[in-house]
Order: sequence, then structure tokens, then C-alpha cells
Amino acid sequence: MDLDNTEGLNEIRSAVYRAALKLRTLQKLCQMQLVSLQDLRPVRNTLCSSGEPMISLAQEDVQQHLEELFQSISHELPDEAVPEATDQTTRLLFKLFDREQTGVILLRSMEAALIVLCGDTLSAKRRALFRLAESYSGKSDRGSISRSALKILLEDLSQVNSAHVTEEHFIGWLQSEPRLLLWLSTLYRISVSEAVQHRVRCHACKAFPITGLRYRCLKCLNVHLCQSCFLTERRSRKHKPSHPVLEYCTQVRKQA
Repeated sequence: MDLDNTEGLNEIRSAVYRAALKLRTLQKLCQMQLVSLQDLRPVRNTLCSSGEPMISLAQEDVQQHLEELFQSISHELPDEAVPEATDQTTRLLFKLFDREQTGVILLRSMEAALIVLCGDTLSAKRRALFRLAESYSGKSDRGSISRSALKILLEDLSQVNSAHVTEEHFIGWLQSEPRLLLWLSTLYRISVSEAVQHRVRCHACKAFPITGLRYRCLKCLNVHLCQSCFLTERRSRKHKPSHPVLEYCTQVRKQA
């Protein structure tokens, strides 16, 4: 699959879901769903020894570190890892962060992308992002991140009112799902629900069972929608896209 071949996802009306599903496609293309934060530690320790966020990395340096990463993954998961992962991930990083085609990308950009695209849990990613910003704040600010460090990581200060942000406040801010990062939690829900089957029929396309995310209308009785019909706002006589819905990414256990 080519990196640019995500045009079909443009039919999705919601920008947050559209972005998250495109990232999920790229995540699987680059095999990053097989990578944990623990797997990333040797690469990040090598690259982050200086603690300087403005370091630039040439393409051959990025490729070398990614090759070491995916070689370790292939030893752990020989049936799942693919040899193209290093090239695909390198291409993605430079497509995202080297728009001027200078041949280099910033270390901080690579780190943030690898954290976001890895297959670890959402809470672990949130803490890793805090640690990343913390490393830019200086040794005297351990346990909090400076305003400038937050700007480097998020490029947005509108949510922050104090001069320094503690880990507790940073994690709480991420858990509140700020609009800037809504795609991060959405990407996680999409990834964990891909193999989930719900034993109900989609009201719009009649698919049974519903696989992936499921949506139950809070206005219509017994109306459920599959991920595809909800995201493309497929209409029916009974249910309208404007109706409030509840999203399910896991199966609901029936009480005994």
C-alpha cells in the first residue's frame, strides 16, 4: 500500500475520526502497532543522550536506528514483522517532518511520532509524552515541564495558565481530551476495537455482527450502527446523523 493511498477515508465526515483512521492505516503500514515503548527505549536512549530538542537527524541516521528497532521486533515476532517496516517508517517520518526536503528531521519530531504511533496503551503514551517534554525543561525542573517545553511538544499554550506544569496536571489535561489531541485517544479506540464483534445488526447496512466500533442511538430504540455507517453519516428513515449516540469499542458483558 502506498503512503498516499488513503483517499477513501476522506468520505468520513468527522475530522477527528478521519485523522485517526489515516494514522491507523499508516501505523499498520509501518508495523508500529507491534512496537511497545519498552522496545523504543534503546533507540530513544541513544538519540536523547544530550537532552537537546533541536538536534537534526539525517535520513541515514534515522534509517539505521529504525533498522535496529525492527530487527529486535523480528526476533520477538518473526511471523508478524515485515522487512519493509524500516523503509516505510523512514519515509513516513520525512514525509511528515521534512516538507522542505532538506534531508534532515528534528530529533524531537521523530521521538514524538514514534511514541504516538507505537502500539502501547493510551496511558503509557501520555506519560511518555510528558517525559519527552520534561527532558526539554532542564535538570532543575524534573517532575514538571516548562512553558517553552510544552510549546515545543504541543505548539499550543492556550490550555496552560501556569509557568510550569506538573505531571499530574499534564496527564489530567490529556485525559480531558483537548481538541488538539482528540485524534490520539480516537486512534487508540480504533486500534483496540478492530477485532471486536458485537452481536447486533447494523440498522443502516444490515451487517451482522458489527465488527469494530459500534454506535447505539440514544434517541431511537434498538438502533445500532457500524463504524462505517456512522462515520459516513449514512441515513435511514428512523435514525438521523444528528441523533446522539454512544460509542462502544469493547463488547458489553451481560450481567448475570
